[in-house]
Parts: sequence; structure tokens; C-alpha cells
Amino acid sequence: MNSKIENAFEKQNLNVSLELFGGSTELLQKVLDTIPQSVFWKDRDSVYLGCNHLFAELAGLKSSTEIVGLTDFDLPWSKEETEFYRDCDQRVMNSGLAELGIVETQYNSKGEKTWLETNKSPMFDDDGIVIGVLGAFHDISKLKKAEESLVENNDTLEQRVKDRTADLASARDLIRSQLKEKEASLCQLRELQQQLVDTSRAAGMAEMATGVLHDIGNVLNSVKVSTGVIQKHFQNSAFDNLEKISNLIDEHADDFSGFVTQDVRGQKIPPYIARVTSVLRDERKRVDDEFQEIVCNVERVSQIVSAQNEVAKTVCLKQDLDVAELIDESISAAQLVPGDKTVSIATELQDGLPVVNSDRHKILQIVTHLIKNSLDSVIESAAAKPTVKIEALHKNGFVEIHIRDNGVGIPKERLEKIFAHGFTTKPNGHGFGLHCSANMATELGGSLIACSEGLGKGAMFKLKIPLQNSTKPIVGKSSRGNQN
Repeated sequence: MNSKIENAFEKQNLNVSLELFGGSTELLQKVLDTIPQSVFWKDRDSVYLGCNHLFAELAGLKSSTEIVGLTDFDLPWSKEETEFYRDCDQRVMNSGLAELGIVETQYNSKGEKTWLETNKSPMFDDDGIVIGVLGAFHDISKLKKAEESLVENNDTLEQRVKDRTADLASARDLIRSQLKEKEASLCQLRELQQQLVDTSRAAGMAEMATGVLHDIGNVLNSVKVSTGVIQKHFQNSAFDNLEKISNLIDEHADDFSGFVTQDVRGQKIPPYIARVTSVLRDERKRVDDEFQEIVCNVERVSQIVSAQNEVAKTVCLKQDLDVAELIDESISAAQLVPGDKTVSIATELQDGLPVVNSDRHKILQIVTHLIKNSLDSVIESAAAKPTVKIEALHKNGFVEIHIRDNGVGIPKERLEKIFAHGFTTKPNGHGFGLHCSANMATELGGSLIACSEGLGKGAMFKLKIPLQNSTKPIVGKSSRGNQN
């Protein structure tokens, strides 16, 4: 609004006399036509006395002079709008006070609905008697549509935030449920371990049971590592911060649109939710991977127990086996986090390596135990680059698996009794793992030997497994490597 007219409205002392429309009418009309707002004035009966050019256009008139003598009923306003305008006119004239910032609707000459912000002020004669009403308004339709769009967008954003929060809460509940399942699995493992001890004692197979328990211990160590990883992910989860965001949204629920668009903290909420979603998606993937590892290890324990139960029947379950897959499974079962050191585990397999027709579970027990021993050895050593290398090759009707390390090595005098029952080089060892591994290798029709040049020179264990009747080759798996 023109600043002079606005001041007149605010001071409520706009005195317009009939003489104002005398000789200066032409000049006044030019001034009013210049104002970038619609201006009009009426007498006490709300009959139009004049208007500017912009108002005449909105009313569908060719000239501002055509307005004189008309009422709102003669213009293209709706009945409801007309009655509202006239009621407002009478209220202003009767009170003698201006009304500013009136938000109202109006249908223009084209039949289009527009939103207006109107200011009305009483007109006085020289004696201070109200003789009419002066009004001015401008179109705020664009602003109104922008406000409606902002409200709609804010409602959409708020709903998306609520939906995403619900999804994340569901993911949290799922992780908690999986943790409970993991605890139940661990309980089952303990029960299976106890059942195995009881069965071994009853059957008089203490030596074999101890060896099997040794293998189960290796698996349980892997389960413990996976459990620790899951627990770490859960403890460091972004759920706590997400709950803070949810509380922040609740605190500003009454003015959420303003909070998101104007407050610095609120502006950070949408991008933060997107980042949290991505982090939780990755976190869920890692947790699922660890749970899959636990499931595999539980299956291994079950298989070990089943194999123990079958020992008394002297049944050897043979099947065609992929040596590369056996080595990969053994690495997964044996790998532990080695303190502050990083152990390089490399695998190198001969091209066209044939499958082996043998007992899968016994081979897994042997290779897993040998890899675990090598890892322990290189961790204990002072080698600059602790390394374990696993090789597989086909030779003279056998598949040979070599496990080499650059660990502490084995003194020559101990090599002759390394597979003896009860003999161990570890402070906390029991001397059953290598003994049982050698026995199982013999049961498979193969052999297990140890080689070392002495202390500090590392060691190599060579497992030989007969091919039996299988000659199917596996092509394309030559060498791989990974880091522990």
C-alpha cells in the first residue's frame, strides 16, 4: 500500500470532504490510478462514489467513472461476498475506526476466485461527521497458494518422517528379536555340548569326545566373535539419536512447518533421516551377515555331534566335495580377530583340481583345527608380517592340502611326538586336537604330517586325502587371498 494512505488508515483521521472531488478531481484520479492497489470509496449507504483504474478493471468496467452510483450488488461479486463487504463497510462507518489487514475472497470479472488483503477507513467531513468509507486492497492469491503448498509439503514431510521413524523402529525390533534368537542358539549349543560330554562318558569314548569338544570350542569362538560384532553394532546404533529427533519433532508439533523451514535444527532433520536410513540399512546388512555366520556355525556343531553319534556304527558318509569350498568354510570357522595384528591368509589352488569323494565333516574338522593352530602360532610370533598360506594340489591319486605359516615354528625333537595323545606346545593346550586330526586323516585313507625347520622358522602341515572314485574336475579356481 502507498505509505501515505497506509499512514492515514493507521491514524484513522482520513478526512475526505465532498469538496475534494471539485476542481482537483482530475489530478486526484491520476494519483489514484498510479497507486499499485485497487482503491474505492463509498457513501454512507455503500454506494460507490469513485474508484481507481485498477479497481474498475477487476469489476469489469471500462472506466472508473462507470462505478459512480453502483453498489456491490451491481458488480460481479457473489451474494455472500457482497453482504460481507457491506457489513464491513457499516461496521467501519458506525465505529469510526479503520479495519486493516482484512483477508477476504472475491470473484473477478472473469469468474476467477482471488484472495485479497483489504484496508478500510471511515471518511469524515470538516465537522468530523462520517460521510462514507475509503477502501484499498491488493491481490494475495499467489501468497495464499504458496502458503497452502507449504502446508501440504510440510504435512507430507511430517508423514514421511513418521513413516520412516516407524520403519526404523521396526528394524530395531527385528534386530532385538534376532539377538534373542542368537541367545537361544547359544543356549542350544551349550546343551549340545553337555549332551556330547554325557554321551562320550557313557560310551567310554573320553578321548574322542575331548577332540570333538575341541572342535566345538573352535566353532564357539567364531560364534563369540560374531556375537561381539552384533553387540557392537547394536550398542553403536543410531537409534538413540533417532529417538532424540522424534522428541524434537513432538516438541514442535504445533509449528512443525516453521521449525523445519526456519529453525537451523529443524532444517537438519530431513537430510539426517536420510543418512540414518542409509547407515541402518548397512548396519542391518552386516548384522544379517553375522547371523548367517552364526547359523552356519550352529549347523557345524550339529554336524559334529551327529558325526560323533555315528562313530560307534563306523559309518563314513562320503560325498563328492569341492576342496576350495571346504577350505573357505574352514577359514571362516577358524578365523578370529588377532589382537592388534593383521594376519594375511592366502589361498592358492591348482587349476583343474578334482573333487574328493570323502567325509566332509572330518575334513572340515582337520583343516579348521590346522588353520586355527597356524593363526595362534603367527599371533604368538614376532614376525613383521604374520602370514598363513593354504595350498591345494592334485598328486598321485591324492589331493594334498598344505597349511603353512611363519609363526613360532616347532623344535626338531618335538616333531616326532607332535601327534601323540596329550602332547602340546601351548601353555593352555590339551594335546588332543592334532592327535584326533591325525587319527581322522588315517580313517579317511590319507595321512597328516608336520614339517618345521625349528623355532622361529614357521611350520607346515600336509593333509593327504585320497580321491577314491571321483574324478570330476572343478575348473577356474586357482588362487585367492583375504585378510583376517
